[in-house]
Amino acid sequence: MTAVGEMAYRLTHELRNPLMIAGGNVRRIMTRIDLSHGIRKRLKTVAGSIQKMEEVLSDISDVVRPLYPNFKLVDLGVFFKEFCKAAKVEARFVHSELFCQLEDGLPEIVIDPSLLRQALWHLLENCFEAGAGGDSLIKLSVTLCYDYIVIQIEDEGGGISDTSTLAAMNPFVSTRQGHMGLGLTLCQQIIQEHGGTMELWNNQRGGVTVTLSLPVAFKVPAEKYNKRHSKPTSQKTF
Repeated sequence: MTAVGEMAYRLTHELRNPLMIAGGNVRRIMTRIDLSHGIRKRLKTVAGSIQKMEEVLSDISDVVRPLYPNFKLVDLGVFFKEFCKAAKVEARFVHSELFCQLEDGLPEIVIDPSLLRQALWHLLENCFEAGAGGDSLIKLSVTLCYDYIVIQIEDEGGGISDTSTLAAMNPFVSTRQGHMGLGLTLCQQIIQEHGGTMELWNNQRGGVTVTLSLPVAFKVPAEKYNKRHSKPTSQKTF
């Protein structure tokens, strides 16, 4: 089983990045206003197929491989400006509007930017899918609250009704047909790896609000640091 898990991880890792690049390029092409209806229809089919492959590969990879974050000191202001710029393009593609509110002077903190980006993308994709079929507004805010960075994502896509918001973060619990129900579980795991917390609830706008809290001062656990370095160390502090 260990060998099968390793092969599955390597395969998904090699395929996922090219698929993400291909899917992103197709979606950007579709934003052009000079495309004919026939070409746009074919590109939409291609984009949908690529997205489905991305989701399956991501779910498999997450199941078979534990997280070993690559922590580094990151300027959150730069990180979220770049993330919001890319996310707004994706929002227009699904006929949604993404409003980003970033507090000035966000500090540098220790994160794995790739993992945090993955968690944020999954949460936004949930919002996009929940608001599909209408012009929905999604709000993303990032603020500094005492010793924590608070990231809040709010949509108006109908909320969670088939299960409780607490149970929604359990593995293999999904309100979306055709999904394995591992996305929110992985998001919670990523935030916990950063020493933070994740909460979600149904909001007054008829949608879901997700709040992520990350500590500004974070001590990387020794076992996580040693997985990335050959020299043993008792603790790595930033």
